[in-house]
Amino acid sequence: MGSSDTIENPTRAQSTHARSSAIVAEDRAAVHHQVRVLDQQLNGLWSLGRNIVVGWCPTEGGIDVLAIPQYALPELTDRHAEMLTGSHIMTADKIADVARLFGAKPVHLPLPFAVGAGGVPHRTVDSVVRRYSVTKSNHRAAILFDIVGFALYSPLEQVTLLNSLSYSINLAHSRAQTNGLPIDLGRTTTGDGFYVWNRDEGVEADVNLFYLMMLTLADNAIARRRGAPRTAPVLRTCFHIGSHYEYYQAEGLNPSISGFIVGDLTIELARMINKALPGQLLIGSFDRPKDDSNTPMSLGSPAFVDLAQGRLDQLKNVVMGGDNITAIKCYLTGERVSDGVYTIKKYSVTDKHGLRRDVFNAKMNIYRGSTEALFLGLGEQDLERFDAEGGDYLPDADLDSILSSGI
Repeated sequence: MGSSDTIENPTRAQSTHARSSAIVAEDRAAVHHQVRVLDQQLNGLWSLGRNIVVGWCPTEGGIDVLAIPQYALPELTDRHAEMLTGSHIMTADKIADVARLFGAKPVHLPLPFAVGAGGVPHRTVDSVVRRYSVTKSNHRAAILFDIVGFALYSPLEQVTLLNSLSYSINLAHSRAQTNGLPIDLGRTTTGDGFYVWNRDEGVEADVNLFYLMMLTLADNAIARRRGAPRTAPVLRTCFHIGSHYEYYQAEGLNPSISGFIVGDLTIELARMINKALPGQLLIGSFDRPKDDSNTPMSLGSPAFVDLAQGRLDQLKNVVMGGDNITAIKCYLTGERVSDGVYTIKKYSVTDKHGLRRDVFNAKMNIYRGSTEALFLGLGEQDLERFDAEGGDYLPDADLDSILSSGI
């Protein structure tokens, strides 16, 4: 009899699980309702896209929000560009000071719930506010996937190719999350491909996006190996880190659900992709601060790729296109010095405006256990048609000292 008391009653366990699930569902519904209420309040202040929100702060019974007309945005960035960087939450004194600069007044939005401790988190409120604002990032990674020969396909084939690429991105995102790499994925179409970025900021967020790019290319390669030529696209791919603005366009009477990015980052990616060959993978030349502060320590492109490779070395239980991916190796190409030793070559490309930018050519190897490995990207011997001037890369800092400090 005594031993039976330690055996859990199945009916009781099922009942407990059901109650827990009901509580979770109820909490989730409550959060959705609170977000909808906040969104409706902000939508009225947004006024069909006439205004943008530059800051907010929690107050008794709701939040105070400062919105200015869209046409005042250039003046704001000229005088106080830092206000668009990072979170839009401000102190009461800060929001009052900014309001005086523009001759505006903060608007109080009453909310039927608390904001902050014990209520809706600041981060959640800030993510909703973001749809009605413009956010600047000084250093963020983005990918540009471009479908080769897109205009030569029929409209239905174009839809198929875009859906195939979209699926590869979605699957890569899912696998990254499963491997414990959080990515707040942003994506917008270019017509014949996609810009993809991580809304989370920092070196680790950029490394996670690089991981997603590798998995996307792996799934695309497997799909092309197994499918017909017109069901999975041949890609040109560019990765770069730079500054940009993120904004949300008006769609009818509401801002769009997904954001758009524009700035130096997208300009660089677009000009890089115009020089890329079919199947080529280009990495922009950049120096990225280690922690977004004013520290002199930075990561150049080769050091960043080595850092990202460390993350790729940790991948496990990744299945793409039915294949178990056991390893992915990514490296920048160069000239052979001796057995197993290569230089890194930096290329300089010139766009139609006569502006020059430096890039690196990359390759990746996808290992699938006992299945034949896949080799993506172009080697140095394949770059005869690459319209660029090449030269050896000379690092400005000691690579080992940068990598030894970690992310």
